[in-house]
Amino acid sequence: MVLEGTLICIDNSEYMRNSDFSPTRFEAQLDSVNIITGRKTNSNFENTVGVLSMGGSQPKLVIAPTSDVGKILASLHEVQIAGDSDHVTSLYIAQLALKHRMNRQQAQRIIMFVGSPVKASSEDLLRVGNMLKKNNVALDIVNFGETDSNREKLDALIETVNKNDNSHIVHIPPISGVILSDQIQGSLILGDANPSDFSNDFGVDPNIDPELALALRLSLEENARRNDSQSTPKPQSSDSNEQPQEMEDDSEYDEETRRAIEMSLAEFSGDDNSETNDDENQNQEQEQQQMQEEKQDQVNISELNEDEQMKLILERSINESQDKSNEEKDKEKQTESNQNQDNQFDSAFDLGNVLQNQDLIDSVLLSLPGVNPNDDRIKSALESLKKDGDKKDDEKKEDDKKEDDEKKDDEKNNDNQDMEIEKK
Repeated sequence: MVLEGTLICIDNSEYMRNSDFSPTRFEAQLDSVNIITGRKTNSNFENTVGVLSMGGSQPKLVIAPTSDVGKILASLHEVQIAGDSDHVTSLYIAQLALKHRMNRQQAQRIIMFVGSPVKASSEDLLRVGNMLKKNNVALDIVNFGETDSNREKLDALIETVNKNDNSHIVHIPPISGVILSDQIQGSLILGDANPSDFSNDFGVDPNIDPELALALRLSLEENARRNDSQSTPKPQSSDSNEQPQEMEDDSEYDEETRRAIEMSLAEFSGDDNSETNDDENQNQEQEQQQMQEEKQDQVNISELNEDEQMKLILERSINESQDKSNEEKDKEKQTESNQNQDNQFDSAFDLGNVLQNQDLIDSVLLSLPGVNPNDDRIKSALESLKKDGDKKDDEKKEDDKKEDDEKKDDEKNNDNQDMEIEKK
């Protein structure tokens, strides 16, 4: 199926009123244009077709190349019979219309209907033919009605334009019973655009129902592709050999990336890692020293007598108890310092201390709206608050004394235990 942009040149001169083709030349021409449009658009959905009228005061582009068949058929009703046809100018305009087509990949083709005498000279026609051949534009001519008078000029034009047998001409004389569209369908003009024989296979005429014909063609193409894919065997051995190689490549790639990430992290951490490594090294050295000392002690103990071993065991136990007592004392000192700080803080903000500052109380009471500091009720309330604060202070002092006595007793007991152990 050829991807092609086609422009159909219609002869709408006064000669089209002749009825030698049923019902008239013009009506037979429009039927043929309808068939050509359907064949071109059905052969490839990207094909486009345009229409140009050659008669009237001057040639006119009725519709630019498009793939919408409805617009093309509607534009044909706008064409009216008038004047004479200018074939040379029409070919120039058609070539320009195809030059500015939307899809540049489309091949260019002009189909010209000639149903009136060609008044242009042979030189002008040959000049136009050379221009079309230079621009790779194919030309098909349907010579009907005035076949004898136009044969020589049109044959010479086709010979000039023809390139690799891409241009054709059909001479259809006005014989009774001859239908113009049937003669065109059997010619080389629609040879490339002739689709599969749907009328023979399915009983569907693409000119009558182009959508159904297109759907049937697409289904046939899909079925052909499916059969081709099933008939062609798939190589299995090559795929099975390639899969483990791909897996090995992936594993090597993962190891390389992991190493690169580790090196980048080590470089990025820099001094932090070095410091942590130093601390770890120090801890390891200390542990090794302790292990060596313990080993030496075990060796020395095994060499000593029973009395000497007892002495060493007692000394170690005493040292351990002293270390524990020192640690407990340090903890107690820390707790006492924390309690002293808390007591100082509480005493600084104690309610009793605040109530003893009479100036502060008077300034606070004066700042309150509607409050008289000399009121008896306010004074009695302040005195009760002072008494409560004094009671709380006394209770705190008693609690502190009890804690101090308990700590002293604990220290004495610890000292006595240490003395007894030393005596033993």
